[in-house]
Amino acid sequence: MIADGFLDYIADLAAGPLFPQLKLDKYGKRATDASKTAAKFIREVARIRDKNVAPSHSWRHTITNMLLNTLKVQPHIATKITGHSIPGAVSGYIHVSIPDMKAAIELLPWV
Repeated sequence: MIADGFLDYIADLAAGPLFPQLKLDKYGKRATDASKTAAKFIREVARIRDKNVAPSHSWRHTITNMLLNTLKVQPHIATKITGHSIPGAVSGYIHVSIPDMKAAIELLPWV
């Protein structure tokens, strides 16, 4: 993503959401549109045709398992990378930096 210009994209953004082009759902969130867009892309590129498989969700679990079990990334870092919240009272004390997440992502074999 970096080689494709993601950092330039971020630098050119005005203050606000990361992907302002995504439509808001009835709850004022962009996640629904993002998920549909990603699912369409994954189904086309990866040819996942089974409608019982949620492509975005299965990727999230695959990445989490790989980060935790294969690459031995600390759970709180893997949790933040995959967009989950850190459970319990400890969540207010744990802060994960962008460089820590970047280092963990770079451990993935296809990065």
